[in-house]
Amino acid sequence: MTVKLSVSKLILGNLPALRAFVRGVPLDVAVELRGRGASSHALVASSSGRVQVLNIGPGVIRHDFEAVGNNLIYHFVSAFDVFRRSNRDVLLECVAIDLPFDHGVAIAEQSMELRTRRLHVRPADGSIAPKNASIWYSNPKPAA
Repeated sequence: MTVKLSVSKLILGNLPALRAFVRGVPLDVAVELRGRGASSHALVASSSGRVQVLNIGPGVIRHDFEAVGNNLIYHFVSAFDVFRRSNRDVLLECVAIDLPFDHGVAIAEQSMELRTRRLHVRPADGSIAPKNASIWYSNPKPAA
């Protein structure tokens, strides 16, 4: 099965499930994945292709965003915004993610970036494995 999705100017804060936790955060999203399986989990676990997310404007992710559940955006922001305190909102300026997937694992080689009011990082490398809900990264350094 092949999944192709392209969404332009999706305002994360306008989605009903996220309205209480996010203000703004306009995104462009492009997904092209191929995989097989009888369930969505099996499809993701076998996927190859690419996922791209580009934040095209400012926004606020509230400190209680984790209440939405286990999700990639929360884990990505939490992993890299090392100055974030549990009771402080994240003032997001930019998120860029370009992940090539191969058999259910995304290998990130300088393909992720996060910019908040206090921090700008671009991890050197890492991986995201949705099949077992893991995120691994190394050498997160301030970007120039």
